[in-house]
Amino acid sequence: MVVLSGNSSYAERQSDSDRQQAAALAAEGEQLGQDKRFDAALAKFKQAAELDPDTPAYLCNIGNAYYALASYPRAHLYLLRCKGANDDQWPDGVRPVFDYVEGLLSKQDYTPVTIDGTPKHAMVNISFFSDEGPSQAPVTVYLPFARYEVTVKADGYQPGIVAINARDRNPIMQTYVLTEAVGGGDTGDGMPPDGKRGDGTSGGTFEAGGDLVGGVKTASPARKKWPLLVVGGGVVAAGVGFWSFANAKDTQDGLFTCSEDPSCTNFDDRESKMQRQEIIAYSLWGVGAAAVGTGLFLYLTQSTSADNGVAVSAAPTKDGGMVMFSWNK
Repeated sequence: MVVLSGNSSYAERQSDSDRQQAAALAAEGEQLGQDKRFDAALAKFKQAAELDPDTPAYLCNIGNAYYALASYPRAHLYLLRCKGANDDQWPDGVRPVFDYVEGLLSKQDYTPVTIDGTPKHAMVNISFFSDEGPSQAPVTVYLPFARYEVTVKADGYQPGIVAINARDRNPIMQTYVLTEAVGGGDTGDGMPPDGKRGDGTSGGTFEAGGDLVGGVKTASPARKKWPLLVVGGGVVAAGVGFWSFANAKDTQDGLFTCSEDPSCTNFDDRESKMQRQEIIAYSLWGVGAAAVGTGLFLYLTQSTSADNGVAVSAAPTKDGGMVMFSWNK
């Protein structure tokens, strides 16, 4: 029987092996990103970060891949995690990308939510990001308009649960104060050793964020509104087309009068004008119909493909990895 615990030599070898494997995965992710296969690149970078969570480059590239996939809240989340893993300092070239992502989010239908409280550095799990794991407080995230459940946990404290109602672009500051667990520890299942929560509900108190609740389903992200501008442009084009067609009909009526009037000498000019007005009308109707159809399609499907923006890139180094950024325009 081999006992692994306490075997520092084995642990060091295992750690080195994990870092080497993480660097290889990151290199694969780099190539996939250059090929614009961002979903596959994202998976590689996540595997690398799981094997070597202390390398900020992998977290940066996860955020970069999410940006390329137009998943801006998750891009924002991971770029902040990259900063945190780098002693709360921005790695070279990362801050401009983060500022650009945050600028996009601030102009769209998202609510900025900051969560902080006592004890400091508690682990915060937001239902919208449940598949991304918890973040360390204080944390600021952008949430699509909906209701969400937030769980806060810390060693030696009873966990707290609160609902956040993200309904507009106004920032929300959600504070928490966790209650120390009876007996000085947590049972690991979210309950103190005596099986009872401090206030009978959450094990902690929250301020400025809403009532304590049990579970809240997360809504789908709000649709972006810009495709409706395309629809509106199509409606305007169709309206102008109807106006041009009406003018063509008026010109046509004038042709009948001119054909019966011997003194009318500009029959050919009037006929050419009518034909031009009809062509303009039919063209505008076609453009308008295409714009309305395209706008509705984009609004309802909300395509997440993105060829423009930051290209994902990572490369292994002796320290584990290095993030590299490039812009596609």
